Amino acid sequence: MAHFNAKLNLDNLNNEKNFNEKDAYAESKLALTMFTKHMAEQYKETKITFNSVSPGLVRDTKHTEKYSTLSKSFLTRLSVWPWMWLFLKSPRQGCQTIVYLAVEPTLHKVSGYYFSDCEIKDPSDVVNDENLAKALYEKSCKIVDIDPKKVDL
Repeated sequence: MAHFNAKLNLDNLNNEKNFNEKDAYAESKLALTMFTKHMAEQYKETKITFNSVSPGLVRDTKHTEKYSTLSKSFLTRLSVWPWMWLFLKSPRQGCQTIVYLAVEPTLHKVSGYYFSDCEIKDPSDVVNDENLAKALYEKSCKIVDIDPKKVDL
């Protein structure tokens, strides 16, 4: 979900210029979703599957505490918490899609998709930019000093 508002700048992957935590988080989710789809395509002839997952908005996490009105004041926390409890997922609910992907036998050959709420969902349009995904893959390999043509799983 966070990746929908992100823009990926391959020349500033670490957000060293104009760092913003929310943007960095969204960009990391976009990169993971793009990387997942690219890897699924790269290794489609193997038994390895790659899928990305959105747990949704989960209460009781640092993310909701830091970026929400909950962090403003005690009175705000008191008035907002019941709504967060009603509308945000519990940590247990948030992990359901991850567990589903790990154990559901009908998904053992499903690869390259974005899942949310135990269903395949459409990711943002930029995820389908194959040229950007390939460039991200190559840049990532360069950062960790491996040859992208010699990666063998």
